[in-house]
Amino acid sequence: MENNKHHLIAEYEKELKQYENFSDKMDILLKELLEQEKISYHSIENRVKEKSSLAKKIDGKNKYQDLSEITDIVGCRIISYFEIDVEKIVNLIFKEFKIDEVNSIDKKKILDPDRFGYLSYHIICSINDERAQLRE
Repeated sequence: MENNKHHLIAEYEKELKQYENFSDKMDILLKELLEQEKISYHSIENRVKEKSSLAKKIDGKNKYQDLSEITDIVGCRIISYFEIDVEKIVNLIFKEFKIDEVNSIDKKKILDPDRFGYLSYHIICSINDERAQLRE
């Protein structure tokens, strides 16, 4: 498994600039989509998983054979002011991207009804076929 880890890390390092460019483009795209739909938000944060964090994930899960199996190399966080905007943002993402529903989580559904806490959706998504054909 250690050889596979080294292979995955080497592949990650080779593609790192592409991941960084993708993260930057996602930042612009998400802002444009939200503005077009007139959805207000507090902030958008994008990141590329750090190499050390990726190595820990590979060690911890002990199941990855290919880098494409790791769904959070590029991550985006959209923070909204109001819960109603969360629903609008989720609907927009479901409309604009290809969703991995099996691995996506609505954290609100796992809280007990009488509990207050961090309400979020963790949506695993990728570029849909239509968007993948675009130049950018």
